[in-house]
Amino acid sequence: MRPHFSCIQGQLLADDCPTIVPLSGRQVGILCQLCYSTVLKLHRESAGPQGYHHHRTVRITILMNKMTMNTAMSSSRIKNTSRFALAALLLALAWAAISSRSDAQQPLGVRVVGPGAPVAAGQPFVVTIAIDNVQDLGAFEFEYNFNPAIATTAVSNIQLGSMLGSSGRTTGELRMASAPGRPGVPLFGAYSYGAAAGPLGSGVLATVTMTAVAPGASPLSLTGLKVTNVSGDEYTVAVTSGSVTVGATPRMLYLPLLRRSN
Repeated sequence: MRPHFSCIQGQLLADDCPTIVPLSGRQVGILCQLCYSTVLKLHRESAGPQGYHHHRTVRITILMNKMTMNTAMSSSRIKNTSRFALAALLLALAWAAISSRSDAQQPLGVRVVGPGAPVAAGQPFVVTIAIDNVQDLGAFEFEYNFNPAIATTAVSNIQLGSMLGSSGRTTGELRMASAPGRPGVPLFGAYSYGAAAGPLGSGVLATVTMTAVAPGASPLSLTGLKVTNVSGDEYTVAVTSGSVTVGATPRMLYLPLLRRSN
């Protein structure tokens, strides 16, 4: 930061110093700003051919010393202010990072939710395909995997959930009894169109009605999963698989009805 001086009618005045330094009638202009190097030059030029004039040298030296002191003080203030500003900036950035981390959108995920309790063989049950933390959902598709020896289903038993059309967009469905190159693995997809934005948040993509076949446990998983926004841009999705446990068919015991005779 440069200390400021004013030259008024040939006299050099410091902003905060009452000392007046005559400049031998040198015309330096009105209210011009002088930095240290300029004052130093004037200091050197203020001496005549016989050397420095004592009273001028003393006065200018006093002014120069005071200016140097003010410059040092100003520099110190600038450094302190800069340090404080830097600390405040770092604190603000740290807080913003923490806030953005806590407020940031959670990862988009799709979950396969099987029954919460064992299912008896021969009984139907419903599996839910749920999506979490999506934005502008436009379409999806998946291959549905299961162990047919434990539980089975068909592509006709996969139904579109409420999430895709929840923002008012028109929806359509795509079905294949078997995904390409995967006999017995149904493929299901759905898309949407319209002027409205795609839905956001969490909801049900689809439901699968299955039938328990025999005792055991079957994983329920998705492969070939694709989720896009309304522009067709594909999301990165974390998939969580589910499972179903099928128990033995309950055995019914029939007892004969005995009647007492009189």
